[in-house]
Amino acid sequence: MRRPHQGIAFTLFFAALGLLIGCSRTPQAPKKGEILMWHWLTDREEALQKLADAYQKETGIKVTLELYAPSDAYASKVRAAAQTNTLPDIFSVLGENRDLASFINSGHIANLTPAMNANNAAWKKQFFPKALATDTLLPDNQYKVVPGVYGVPLDVSNIQMLYNKELFKQAGLDPNRPPQTWNEFIAD
Repeated sequence: MRRPHQGIAFTLFFAALGLLIGCSRTPQAPKKGEILMWHWLTDREEALQKLADAYQKETGIKVTLELYAPSDAYASKVRAAAQTNTLPDIFSVLGENRDLASFINSGHIANLTPAMNANNAAWKKQFFPKALATDTLLPDNQYKVVPGVYGVPLDVSNIQMLYNKELFKQAGLDPNRPPQTWNEFIAD
C-alpha cells in the first residue's frame, strides 16, 4: 500500500539529488533524461531501485544505480573518479568534513543553500536539522569553503543499546535499574 507522503519522498529525494547533475565536471555531458547515481548501500539497493523506478515513471528521467561495496571500495572509486573528472551525477563523499571540503574546493560539489532557502525554505524544512548539519559548512570554517549546505541526508538512523535482564541479574546487577549514562553503561 502506498503511503500518502511516499510520492513526495521519492520526488524530493531524486529532485534533490538531481540538482547535483553537472556538478561533477565530467568531460562528457550527462545523457539527457538520465541520472547516474553511485552508492555503497547494499542493504538499501532494492528500496533505492523502487524510488528510481517511481521517479522515472513520474518525470521520465531514468536513474541508473551503480552499487560499489563495501564502503571502502566505494570511497576509493569516488576519489579516483574525482581525480579523473569522471564522477557520476550523484554520489556521496564518505569520510570527514575535510574530505567533503576537498571535493567542494575542487569544484565537484554544488552549494545547495539557494535551493534550500527557496520558497520559504520548503525543501530545507523536510530534513531534521542535525542530519542536514552533517553536510553544512559554517562561516569561518577551517577548510575555507564558502558557508552553505553541500549535501542532503540519505537517511537518519537511531542507534540503540539494549540489555538482557536475565544476563544483568546473572552479573549481579539490578535489571530494574539500567545504566543512565554512558559511563554507567561501560561500568556495567
